[in-house]
This record gives sequence, C-alpha cells and structure tokens, in this order.
Amino acid sequence: MVVEKTLSDFKGNIDQYFKDQFEEIGEGSSNGRRLFIAKNAKRQFNELLKRKDKSFSERYFYNQILSIKNVGYLNSQFSVISPITRRLRLEGGEIIYAVWHGSSYVTQINVTPNNSDKINPGVYAVRKQTGKGKEVWEADTNSELNHIQTKNLAINGYANGIQNAANFMPDLIKYGFGEIAIRDVYSLFYNPCSGNLSGEWRSFRDNNGFSTQTAKKLADILALTAEKEKELNLTVHEDGHILLKSALRIVAKEGKSLENFTVFYANPTVNLQLIDRWRSKTGMKLASKAPLINIMSARQYLTSLNFFSDAIVTRRADPANVGIPVYNAIQTAITTAGIATASATFLGISAAAVGAAPFLLGQSRTLSQKVIDSSGKSVQEGVRHYAGKAKKLVWDPIHKMMVAE
Repeated sequence: MVVEKTLSDFKGNIDQYFKDQFEEIGEGSSNGRRLFIAKNAKRQFNELLKRKDKSFSERYFYNQILSIKNVGYLNSQFSVISPITRRLRLEGGEIIYAVWHGSSYVTQINVTPNNSDKINPGVYAVRKQTGKGKEVWEADTNSELNHIQTKNLAINGYANGIQNAANFMPDLIKYGFGEIAIRDVYSLFYNPCSGNLSGEWRSFRDNNGFSTQTAKKLADILALTAEKEKELNLTVHEDGHILLKSALRIVAKEGKSLENFTVFYANPTVNLQLIDRWRSKTGMKLASKAPLINIMSARQYLTSLNFFSDAIVTRRADPANVGIPVYNAIQTAITTAGIATASATFLGISAAAVGAAPFLLGQSRTLSQKVIDSSGKSVQEGVRHYAGKAKKLVWDPIHKMMVAE
C-alpha cells in the first residue's frame, strides 16, 4: 500500500485516513514517537512478534520497526520518498512509513531475498565439499540461517564475495581454535566487504560510532544466540573487527551478556584495545591463542596502533603469551632493517622511502586472508603475491608498456 494512492479514497482527509487504516503498536519503549501500523500489515507484524525470540531475521526486522519511534530528524531526511513518506533500508528488505503530526505510521514491510548479484549480510551455513580434490568450502546462499547450530561462527572482512570468504575462513578458525575446531561445517556471518566504496563507507560509519544496519543485524544475532545459552567460538577477520566492535557496542548498551562466547582476532585492521573494551563489557571471553597480526601490514600493525595494543591484548588472552609480542617486535625490527638496507643498497630508493619499503610487502588486502604469523612468512607471502602478479603482465610493444595477459 502506497500512502499517496490510498489517500485519494479519503478525498485528501489525511487525519481520517491514518485514524481509520492504522492501529497503534504498544510494543517497545514508551519514549519517542507514537508508532502505528497499517491494518493490512498487522498480520505480518504479528508474525514478527511471535517469532522474534526464535529467528534472527524476525528479531532484526521487529527491532528495526520499533526503532522508527526514535529515528532522528537528520536520518529521516536521508530517506525521504515524499513530503510525509520515508524509507528505512534494512539488510534484506525495507520498511516504508509515514510521519504525520509527530507520529510514525508503518505502511509496508518488504523482504528482499538473495539473488545472484547481491547476497544479503547474514548467517549462512558453509560446508566442506567432497570429491573435488583439494579442500573446498561452499556457502549455501539459498537462504539465511535463523539460528546457529555449529560451534563456530566466523565474520569475514575483505573478500571477493561470499564463496571467497567461505574458503579462507576455515584456516583462520583452525589457527585460533585448533585443527579439530571444524570438520565439515561452520557458520559464516557474511559481511559484504570487497573494497568498494559502499563497503568502505559502512566500515567508516561503524568505526566512528554510527552503527550501520549490518552491525544492528549482527548485534541481534549475537544477542538471540546468547539468550539460548549456546557456547560459540567466534573468529573475526580484517574489517570484520570494525563491524564486531559496532555490534558489541549495541549489545553492551542493551545490557546483554555474551559470556558463553569466545573470540579470536585474526588480522585486525582496528585497534585491538578499542574492540576489546566492548568485548569485556559483554563478558565475552578471549581465545587463549594470541591475536594473529601480519607485522608487515601497515594497516594491521602500524596505523591501527596494534604494535602497542598487541602486547596488552595478547597478555589478557593468556599470561603465558607475554613473550610473543616482544619476539614479534624484535623480528619485525630485524626484518624491516634488512629489507630497508637492501632497498637502499640495490634499488637506490631514497632515504624517505627506505623505512616504508618493508611494509610494501604486506599491503595487499588478499594477504589478510592467509595465516601469516611471523616476519619470515610475511616476507615470503608478500614476495610470492607480487611475483604472481608480475607473471600476469606482458610487454605491449605497440603501447610501450606492461599490460595484463
């Protein structure tokens, strides 16, 4: 039902239209605007209400409907359809509502299923495929999971689509929780993070306290899973840490406990102390394994200030880990000094670039998908990555330049 069309039946009497066609929702906080729902959408809302404690998607949609009570003026202006109609875009759907005389009127609850071009953020089952030679994992994208049955949940960062994420996350899970942590199935919270502008904008907002719909959906998933008192191992990868930090902030402010969860940090691009502050507030435990950080990645080690925070969080995870960050720091100093000296001696790099030269090896975001736990492996994987790219380039005699094969 679209507001403008139905209003014609009331000969422009908007007050009468809202009075006759909507019922007030008494759920949620008494603060904020009064909230009403169209009578022809009431059945759909009641289904959400009935299943909100059983299903991830119903919990998420239900909470976002109630959030309309407190949508700020600025946010509402970014979602204008008409002078009185607004659209709240969700992960996997939208809510159309009208604002009239200080009250909000929900007119439509639309759910958008996955398609081949767009996979919604959410939890998906990932299973190992047999008979394909090497180890291959495949995410079932036909439908999102509405509860988690596995012991492991992963949150990906940079990935070229959900199937790419499904295949590199198992190595990170095994590194954090042991080789037998997963056998043939795990759960993945898919975070669309392919390096495009929209993904980077979401990460920027989550990192700066403006929770995105993806973070709100993850928060509902964590809270509902915790209510079932399920033990869960959580492995977080790259920019997935930014998303988790935002979700934990929501969970903590709601006073929810995640004490049955244990988290492992893999290749974080956010300062570990910042995310660990919110982890601690929810009661979530740290895996005893020291956080995985590629010390040749400027993003993971330098700009995130994890060269400092690594030692603090590693000690929290297990006091026996106290020597690991010290060893890493020494190895980093030796490796960077060696590469910098070689760069200056053999390549003639200027003095200003000498210090940065070693960290060029760790700049590709695809390297964050690997287990790189030493300076030697950082160099090895960095050289292998760029050597592989070089093989794909050939000389074009016409344009006098290197081009892709």
